[in-house]
Amino acid sequence: HKLNICICDDDKLVAIKIERWIKDFFKVNHLPEPNIFLYCSGEDILETNIKFDFAFLDVEMPGISGIYTGKYIMEMNSECFIFII
Repeated sequence: HKLNICICDDDKLVAIKIERWIKDFFKVNHLPEPNIFLYCSGEDILETNIKFDFAFLDVEMPGISGIYTGKYIMEMNSECFIFII
């Protein structure tokens, strides 16, 4: 299956930059491009039922923190790799 990658940062420019880095990594290494989902808040992630394989989470966001959001993501897929940014 295609990898599902979540990027969550309240600074949209940071999220877009991380998305570019990930796409470049997969392209340079001749890997199939993953599904990348961008979110601006932890609340947005709590409303989805997508099982992520990798998650890049801003630790400090208005509302729900990246730590709490990471716990939710791990409940959906305990094998997800979480990167705190």
